[in-house]
Amino acid sequence: MKKFKVLLSVILSLAITFVLIPTAISVSADTLSAKLTDMSDASLGSLDFVQQKLKIGYNIGNQFDGCKRGENYTIQTNFNSVEEHMDYWETLWTNAPITEQYVQTIHSYGIQLVRVPVTWYNHLDGNGVIDPNFLARVKRVVDMIIENDMYCMINVHHEGATSYSQRPLIFDEEHKASSEAYLRNVWTQIGTYFQDYGTHLIFEAFNEVSDSSKSMTGNDARQEQTVYQDNVFIDTVRHLGGNNPQRFLVCPGYAGLSIVKYDLLNDEVVGDRSKLIATKHEYFSGTNYDSWYDITWLNNHQYGKEDAMGLIIDEIGPSGHRPDYDNGALAADIRTKVDNKNGLATCWWDNGQAPEYSLIDRATCTPTNYKSLAAYTGHTVTPATVNVSDIDTIDTKAYTAKFRTQDVSANGREYVIIKSENPITGFTARGTNAANGYSINGVNDGWVSWYESDDDITYYRLDTRYINTFSYAKWKGSQAIIPGSNSLTYYVSGNYEIANNLALPCTVTIDGTPTQVSQGSNFTFPNVNNSHFVAYTDGTNLYKGGDKVTINEDVTFTSLYADAQMVSGASMRLNEKTGIRFYTSIDSDQITALRNLGASVELGTIIAHEKNLKGNPLTFATPSTIDEKLAYVTVPFTSQNTYYTEGTFTGVVGSIVNVKDKNAAARFIGRGYITITKGTFTKTIYADYANDDILNNTRSIGLIAQSIRQDTDLYASYSSAYKNVIDHYADLYLGVTDPSGDDKF
Repeated sequence: MKKFKVLLSVILSLAITFVLIPTAISVSADTLSAKLTDMSDASLGSLDFVQQKLKIGYNIGNQFDGCKRGENYTIQTNFNSVEEHMDYWETLWTNAPITEQYVQTIHSYGIQLVRVPVTWYNHLDGNGVIDPNFLARVKRVVDMIIENDMYCMINVHHEGATSYSQRPLIFDEEHKASSEAYLRNVWTQIGTYFQDYGTHLIFEAFNEVSDSSKSMTGNDARQEQTVYQDNVFIDTVRHLGGNNPQRFLVCPGYAGLSIVKYDLLNDEVVGDRSKLIATKHEYFSGTNYDSWYDITWLNNHQYGKEDAMGLIIDEIGPSGHRPDYDNGALAADIRTKVDNKNGLATCWWDNGQAPEYSLIDRATCTPTNYKSLAAYTGHTVTPATVNVSDIDTIDTKAYTAKFRTQDVSANGREYVIIKSENPITGFTARGTNAANGYSINGVNDGWVSWYESDDDITYYRLDTRYINTFSYAKWKGSQAIIPGSNSLTYYVSGNYEIANNLALPCTVTIDGTPTQVSQGSNFTFPNVNNSHFVAYTDGTNLYKGGDKVTINEDVTFTSLYADAQMVSGASMRLNEKTGIRFYTSIDSDQITALRNLGASVELGTIIAHEKNLKGNPLTFATPSTIDEKLAYVTVPFTSQNTYYTEGTFTGVVGSIVNVKDKNAAARFIGRGYITITKGTFTKTIYADYANDDILNNTRSIGLIAQSIRQDTDLYASYSSAYKNVIDHYADLYLGVTDPSGDDKF
């Protein structure tokens, strides 16, 4: 093995003399910000760098890697400015150009590393020189990413793609020299251009490169050819100026699907291995999420070594449309495994188009799959919302419909609901690739599918989440044009209509707690185990627990209460008519809130003979349960806008007066009440007793009089007339042998 390394070193040192490298340009260091040139991570080794800085990554795919398939890689379309490049190349594969807002959106979800795949061969002139306009545009995006506090990785991407008839990178013995020449040429120019950028800019040697057989399965010979070109890449970059000798470099294995053969890396070329990072790709076609995670390479080649290499799975995601992408389960599993493995990072593959990959829309900067985005990044993600326009019954005219994002089937997709009195046939929604067309009567893959049906009406839903990739739609053979990502123009004939907001989820929020219900369904209000609970209100109506209401839109309810508390004991009423007075403390703000809703609120006190105390523990029977033979009175509090105040007390009072002398020792009990009425709604709230002891509010007029007379200071404060009344009842109380007296008072 050592002999191979030495020989490879000689070959690499000589190879550069046979490669014609154009004169390379570099960005002036004086024009770069401190963030762009920052080298503070240079003290970290590969393992710590990956662990501390790069754990959660993201690809901006199908953007700068867009290229002309099958064309000779030296062909260049000439443009005069960066903007012309953007208009053509950056949108070549239908994505919108990268904006500062899009990069900021990526950062807002906690992404640490952004991989920007770049295909260079369409941007080389006849002498192999990279178009400076293209370089300048790549620089703009690199700068955006780093200035927004993320790390950026660029590479040589589709130069080895097996689907291209002419590709500059083929890793076998026949094409070794030409592949080396290409890599040395482009990396000399890229490395020189970005030489003064700091450790926030990472270089990746190449992407998925195979041999001439196009096999994606590695063996020893294929791995050796791949590692040879990894060494070429390392040797080229390390001999450039600026910060390149300390830059972190990413080295792929064969076809991007295996990890680099660690032991074949040439020590004399590599030098310090602590600045090298391994990589591979993982796409999931089955349900086994664990196969990729058994990365024995991490244990065999990393831990306990000073030159340990970190590992980035720099393309990861689902292969094909799958439910676990829609519901976020796959993304959640990936995130959990990354969090639990030291020195491991991932980059979700987002190509901006395919429904199985996309997380963030590049034009609107809104989530395309908010559940996967939330699971992968660990950040709360709210689906974007677009208002639904009103649609009348459709005839032969053209209409434009806008959609809103709703969690119709637990995946956050956008839908337009189509209502038909007859089964729909011949409807097709088709994308830019004819293979992406699906019909209602064909494959049900979620783009167009049955929604709901009854005896006379059938509903269909058109998934518009990726409507910007559609080129047209057909309805009974009539072509429809789709002008933008938020609108669909279509022509139809027959008795069809858009069922606006049909059965979309609605949110019922009670006291800040949301509950999802289907539009048009009945919602039952929960019962409340609180004796002072009055009702739920939407600001107009009152609802009891157990009431049902039909929900057609998002609605918010609040709970209303009426607190009432008896003040311990009772007092002696001396004004005008003598009697016993009971006090009920209330919350005046609660009463005001009820009256502001248009409710009638009656306050008062029920007073009864103590024989109405029943049960164990004793309770005070309400009027509906009081024995008709036992007397009670209801004393309304007549003031509707003011309350009785005495010292710190605010509330209502009720008195029983003209108590007969023979009932001076008869004990009475009082209980406050609040009755709320609005339309057919009525509810009565009864006051609680102090310390839950009903005896605290059981008193006789004679006992109260005797208590006053025993309090010399209080007794002295009354007038002579009042003292005579107090003495009268106190004397009666002390001389009475039958304290229960007459049943009637």
